[in-house]
Amino acid sequence: MSALDLISRLDGVVDKGAAGWRAQCPAHGSKGPSLWVTDHDGVVGVHCFAGCSVEQVLSAVGMEMDDLFPPRPKDPAEVGKPIRRSIPAQSVLESVAGEALIVALVAQDVFDGKRVAETDRKRVWTALQRLNAAVEVARGR
Repeated sequence: MSALDLISRLDGVVDKGAAGWRAQCPAHGSKGPSLWVTDHDGVVGVHCFAGCSVEQVLSAVGMEMDDLFPPRPKDPAEVGKPIRRSIPAQSVLESVAGEALIVALVAQDVFDGKRVAETDRKRVWTALQRLNAAVEVARGR
């Protein structure tokens, strides 16, 4: 499958050119474009800025994780070897910036003396886990 297979199952799709597509997230029923979809050399990237997991998004449209990747080579000499594709730095930085924004918004509420809702606390932890995972990937772990 390709990014277009996923895009065809989403509502409110906005084409952002080479950067990908924005759409309504089917996992949490958003009305705004909280879902980001990219396609880099046949590998489809999915990121919900509201915190839905990739699995939740795919399940909502009847897809699975394997659908995000191109078929593996049939040549026996290539089977078992990892397929390495680079993800453009712009896409990585946009994802990291989105997670940092979540942390900053909740931090501002804390600084303003506002009570932070449980869902917002959980979303901050998700953002921190994603940011830490990005650091680990950058380190090559």
